[in-house]
Amino acid sequence: MAPEYVAYKLNITVDSVFNSSSEEENKLWKMMENKAYMSGKSLELNCVNTKSRKPNVILSKMDKESLLIQVTTKRVGKQGASGRIYLFFFKDGEIDKVVSESWIN
Repeated sequence: MAPEYVAYKLNITVDSVFNSSSEEENKLWKMMENKAYMSGKSLELNCVNTKSRKPNVILSKMDKESLLIQVTTKRVGKQGASGRIYLFFFKDGEIDKVVSESWIN
């Protein structure tokens, strides 16, 4: 999700994120480096239809115009979990773009 965030904020393609290095880009990478994504508001989700126990969601505000939502849908004891992560970009109070991908840990 980090390359998508940087690309959106700088209005460049995701591919060009890896081919350039500007001061503005470095500031964004540093900001994400120091962000505790798992420290957002955690909620139990009853609306997710899944066989796992207690699916949940963590809401993390990236900045004034971006929201990261991590949905845990499967758990394997204390060893790990998996789910889907969504990155919402807002413009003028409306959703401008949504990026989504699966995750596992």
